[in-house]
Amino acid sequence: MHDVLLFGLIPKLDVEIIGASSDHILVDAKEIELKIGGEVAFDLNYGDLLSSMTSPYVIKKASDYLNAQEYCESLEKKYRKCKQLLPTIKIIENHSPLISLKDCDFNLVFEPSTQKDYQYLVREAIFDKIGRISKILDKQDKRLIIRSAWRSFAHQKLLWEEKVDYMQKSYQKLDLEEIKEKVSYFIAPPTQSLHATGGSVDALIYDLTNDCVMDFGTNDGLKIDLNDKCYPYHPFIPAHAKRNRELLISLLENEDFTPIIHEKRNFVCIKCWFCCVY
Repeated sequence: MHDVLLFGLIPKLDVEIIGASSDHILVDAKEIELKIGGEVAFDLNYGDLLSSMTSPYVIKKASDYLNAQEYCESLEKKYRKCKQLLPTIKIIENHSPLISLKDCDFNLVFEPSTQKDYQYLVREAIFDKIGRISKILDKQDKRLIIRSAWRSFAHQKLLWEEKVDYMQKSYQKLDLEEIKEKVSYFIAPPTQSLHATGGSVDALIYDLTNDCVMDFGTNDGLKIDLNDKCYPYHPFIPAHAKRNRELLISLLENEDFTPIIHEKRNFVCIKCWFCCVY
C-alpha cells in the first residue's frame, strides 16, 4: 500500500472520487455498475506518478500504451501524411453565400463571442451539415455548441495579437519569434486561418440531461486549456472524455468534416474542424 494525493488521481471510468483513507477509496459510480472491492483504473498526475514510481511498495508493470518516442513518431507520421495530401486539395471560391446560423431553426447553443454582433456565418453547404448534426443530437437530449465560424482577417488578427501578448507576459525569457511559434500551435496567423473560408467551425456539445458542457479532456465548460491533449486520440485522457470525443468526431466526420492539423505542428485540435468548400 502506498498513499498518493487524492487530487492527483484521474479515473479512467466516468466515476467521481468522493473520499479516501490510507487503504480504501470511495467513488460515486454514477451509472456504472461497480461492486464493493472492485477495481477502477486511474491515470496519475506528475506528483502522484513520481511518488508511486519511487516507492518500493508499488509493483510496476508495463502497459499497452505507446511509450513517449512511439507516440511522437506516430504523430509525426500523421503530420507528414497530411502535408503530402494538402497540395492535392484545391480550395477555390465557389461563391456559395454565407448564412448566419443564428437565423436557423436548429437547436444550437452559441458561445458568446468577443466580437460585437457576431453572426456565426457559414457557407450554405456547411449550414445544411450543421442542421443534420443538430437533429441527431436532439434525439440524445444534447445540443451542438457553436463556438466560432467565419472570421474576418481583422477578427483573426485580434485573436492572434491577444494570445501573443498573453504569452509574452507569461514567458518573458522567450523572444518574439519563439512566442509566435508557440502561439501558432493553437491559433493560426491572421492570413492563414481556415475560418476565413466560411467552411470551418469550432464546436463542443451540451448535455441537457446533466445540464453541462460535456467534458472532452481539455475543457472546463466552455473554457479550453490549449495543450497537446487537444490531439483527438490522445491516449492519456479519462475514458469518459474519450467517449465524448468519439461522439463529436463521428458526428462531424459523417458529414465530411476533417479535423484541422494543429495550426502549426502535428496536433489535431478537438476544438476545431474544417470542411473544404469547392
